[in-house]
Parts: sequence; structure tokens; C-alpha cells
Amino acid sequence: MRNHKKIRQKYIRQLGDCTVVTIMDDTSQDPQALIERVTDHLSRRRFLSSTAAAGGALALGAGNAAAAQSDDESEDDEAVTDVDILNFALLLEKLEAEFYTEALEEFDELPDFERPGTPGGEAFEAPPLQYGTYGYLERIRDHERAHVETLTDAIEATGSDPITGLEFEFPYETPAEFVGIGVTLENTGVAAYAGAAPAIEDEDLLKAALSIHSVEARHAAYLGVLDERLPYPNGAFDPAKSMAEVERAVAPFVVGMDDGDGEAKRFRADLAGENEVPPVDTAAAGESTLEFSTHDDDPHVHYTLHVSDIEDVTQAHIHVGGRDENGPVVAFLFGKKDGGEFVGPLDEGVDVSGSERLVEGAVRADDLVGPLEGEDLDALLEAMRAENAYVNVHTTEHPPGEIRGQTVPEQSTE
Repeated sequence: MRNHKKIRQKYIRQLGDCTVVTIMDDTSQDPQALIERVTDHLSRRRFLSSTAAAGGALALGAGNAAAAQSDDESEDDEAVTDVDILNFALLLEKLEAEFYTEALEEFDELPDFERPGTPGGEAFEAPPLQYGTYGYLERIRDHERAHVETLTDAIEATGSDPITGLEFEFPYETPAEFVGIGVTLENTGVAAYAGAAPAIEDEDLLKAALSIHSVEARHAAYLGVLDERLPYPNGAFDPAKSMAEVERAVAPFVVGMDDGDGEAKRFRADLAGENEVPPVDTAAAGESTLEFSTHDDDPHVHYTLHVSDIEDVTQAHIHVGGRDENGPVVAFLFGKKDGGEFVGPLDEGVDVSGSERLVEGAVRADDLVGPLEGEDLDALLEAMRAENAYVNVHTTEHPPGEIRGQTVPEQSTE
């Protein structure tokens, strides 16, 4: 059995004389339920205006704010405790710690990180830097491990259990790809700190959080140089990230991360002529990704549409309907606009040779048309989860559609 008094003393030394306001013993061990509860709670309360905390000990500050129940809170609103916030922070810190640990075990100091070469190129030809990169990355790993240990001890000091059962995956094969992902993770953390700072009320906690923030910013700068980028922002100010942006950045690395109820909120559609009803003989192809974001003050579906070897594209939509039927349009993805609103097909189609992104944008509830007009985004989400929706790309030669694909959960292998 752990000595909670001893742990408590360690926690105070490392994070300042701050108090955990709310203690709850039955901490959820389900990462998805935890993410859903914390992010929804922060969004509803608008504690961070248009931004929200995610990552590192800074989330503790948001925890103190989130733990205080507002006077007008409904009785059936599930309370978010300090332990919930601590565990959410722990999830993100474990992600970073595992990222560095896994890479340093996979790659050798030399020749994987020798200079000149990638990552770093000409910037690291000097011998002191040429042979120091691996050691510096080990230091960053140790920093992240220290954050994990501190958060774990803080949670146990309340008598609660740290979150477990986390699995991560990182899609890199080379040191250069590893560094590129590292830049994304570190910059996301730094921007999340900036978004959470207004929520911190405890002075000691704010000091501790800012000290961690400065370390994370140095991590981001160093990895940026390794990746042959500027070690600082393009402008004089570093913008904060919203909760939705932070979640979107880390979700690809958390195995099975979804909306908290085990059902997907990220979908894809593989587009081909053979999927049309009736089939169309064409060399064109495409892919669309669609991600529902409901954790901020602007619920929407973020989408991308890539196409290849297709001529005279006039419009693209989301339709509702099964694989073997032609269903009605419920949302525009591409087409002619008037005053920012889609009004129909382009007068002149767009040609795409090779492969490129045709369009990227967002669909909101007000954008829904046809049978879903007046509904909220949950209606579209239900259709996609039931695989009763598809993306359709229309051309001058094939007005009903030249390539289409059913929307399926992104993790599906279908």
C-alpha cells in the first residue's frame, strides 16, 4: 500500500502549494469516457472562451476551474472532478513519454542520428552537435517521464487511481519522420498551454505550469531545428489551440480514440466509379475524410476531399443512402458558391491530373439540406455510423456522379 502522506509531500514540492479541491475515488479507467466527459464539460462551461487546456500540468489549472460547479448547472450534469482533469493530463503526458521512449529504443545513436543527413541536415555538421542529438532526445524523454511520475503521484495522493489501459501508435519509419511527428506533438502542447493559462487561478499552480510550459517550448524549438524549420513562430505571437484542435492533433496516435461511447466520429470514403449506381467506367478515384467535432462552441464536420485523374468536376456532396441505391443530397462539399453558400454546380468544371486535394472545409448543422434540413449533426453522424451515407463527386460527363464511396469508420479495414 502506498504511503499517501509521503506522496502528497512530493507533489507539493514539485507543483507548488496547490490544493486538490475535489476528491473522487471511482475514477474512470476508460480513456474514451474520460476524454468525452472532460472535453464536453470544458466546452459547456466556456472556461477557456474559445480555447481549452490539453496537455501537461497546465490541465491541472483547468481542473481547478472545472471542478467548481456553476450555480445554474443542471443536476443531471455529470460532474468533472480534479482527478478527471489530472487523468486527462496524464493521458497526454504518457503519449509524449511513450513517443520518445519507443523511438530511442528503435533507433541507434549512430548511424541513425549521425550528421550530416536527416533530420537536421547542414545545421548539425559541427562535432558537438553531430554526436549530441541522441543524448538531447534522451533528456526530453526524461522530462516527459518526470511529468508522468508527478501526475501519477498527485492522483494517487487523492486516493484515486491513475488512468491505465492506454495504447499508442506512431506512424514513423525513419528518424526524420519521428522528428516531424515530434514537432507536431510539442507545438500542440505549447499552444494548448497558451489556451489554458487564463483558467489558472491558483498562483503557485500557475508558476509551476509556466515553468513546464517554457520547457515544452524549448523542446519544440529544438525539434523544429532538427526538422529544418524555424525554431520559433513565423510571427511575434504563438496562437493558442482550441480543445477540438488539440484533440484532432493527438487522436491519430491514441489507439481506438473516439467519442467515448465506443462509436466512431471519424470516417473515410474510398471513391471509385464502380461504386456508382449504375457503375461508371472511369480511371478517376478519390478519398474523403470526415471528422465530427463536438467538443467546442462550434460543432462541425471537418472534411477533406482528394481526387485523381478526373475531368470537369462540377460539385461534390454527402448523400444518405445504402451502397446499392441513389439517395438524396444532405450536404454540399464542393460546388458553386454565392455569398459563402453553395448554390449548385460550377459553371465550368475543374480538371485534376494526378492526385491532389480538391477541397477542405466544414459542414455545420445550418448547412444540412434535403431530408436532414433543420436537424442537428447527430442525424448525419447516425447515418454515417450505420454506413447509410456516401460521398459523391459529379462531373460534366457524369452529372449523377462519376466516383462515389460509402462512409465507413476510419479504423475500419473494409
